Amino acid sequence: MRQVWWKILCAWGAIQWLPDERSSLTEWWENVRLQGRSRKNLATTSTLVFWMIWKHRNAIVFDGETPGVDKILRAIQVEGADWKSAGLFFDIFSFFPGPDSVGVEWTGVG
Repeated sequence: MRQVWWKILCAWGAIQWLPDERSSLTEWWENVRLQGRSRKNLATTSTLVFWMIWKHRNAIVFDGETPGVDKILRAIQVEGADWKSAGLFFDIFSFFPGPDSVGVEWTGVG
């Protein structure tokens, strides 16, 4: 999970948000300094990332899928594009590609 967050936060240019190994989710959330829409976007994004990690974990356990950070990132891109289309993200965090560009590199995104 940390590798997934590392890649996403690097793409956003927000590596300072990466929690250390001892931080709880609550501690991490309290230490991220965002307000208003940006905070809501981060909450929505966090939900998406945790959901995709959970689904990937279930695919490994129940379907015998091979673990892979890139698989999770691609799933986040695909699902994130849908969430963006549904209006769940505001412009500042609209880093998800459109359906035609799924699979783009995460570097320089955001």
